[in-house]
Amino acid sequence: MGDFLRFLAIQDCDLTLIALESLFRRRDSQFSIRVEAAAPTNGELLHGSSVLADIEINRPGEQIFDEDITDLIEMLEGIDEAGDRVVARLGMVKIMVALQLTEEGHASFDLIDPLWDLLFETCDGLLQVDDEGYYDSEGVVLALD
Repeated sequence: MGDFLRFLAIQDCDLTLIALESLFRRRDSQFSIRVEAAAPTNGELLHGSSVLADIEINRPGEQIFDEDITDLIEMLEGIDEAGDRVVARLGMVKIMVALQLTEEGHASFDLIDPLWDLLFETCDGLLQVDDEGYYDSEGVVLALD
């Protein structure tokens, strides 16, 4: 598993760090998000006192969003029909929730993994996992080897 995981919402959902914290706490009350005062769309995902990941929310028109989507599309161009379908969906992304795992996050991935199900229940989208591939609420959409 790579360091980055991205939930790519295809619809415009109410995904803020405050909303995500509330959603994640439904699963486990130990979750919290420490929001950066200077950048309210950036923070740290914690379980108890352990920092599992840096978390941020990006939208179209923001440099990091546009660069990430462009990079993801370029990596998939010409792979196969499944890759083409993912590329088409990437062009429809409205919100990106990006996590960069810490060492603790890698070691405690079993805590993070169920959070994606909560996001899929809230919003239609794709989960992109570096070095693995793309998933939707049903499972693997495109595996990258």
